[in-house]
Amino acid sequence: MHSQYADLSMGILNEDERTVTCPLHLSAFSLEKGIPLNPPAEEQLKTYEVFIKPEDGGIYVSLPD
Repeated sequence: MHSQYADLSMGILNEDERTVTCPLHLSAFSLEKGIPLNPPAEEQLKTYEVFIKPEDGGIYVSLPD
C-alpha cells in the first residue's frame, strides 16, 4: 500500500506504459522503478525483481535478505 488507505493490488494496470494507477488517489507509478508519475503521490514505492522460471512457469519475487 502506498498510504494507509490505498491498496495498489486493486490498481489499474497499464501494460503498454508499464504503470499501475492507484484506484483511490489516481496517482500512477512506474512498475520498474516505483517512481510516482503524477500527484498527489510524492514517495517512491518499493520494487522487487520478479521473474518467471521457464522450467515450471512459476512467477517468483526476489526479496531482500
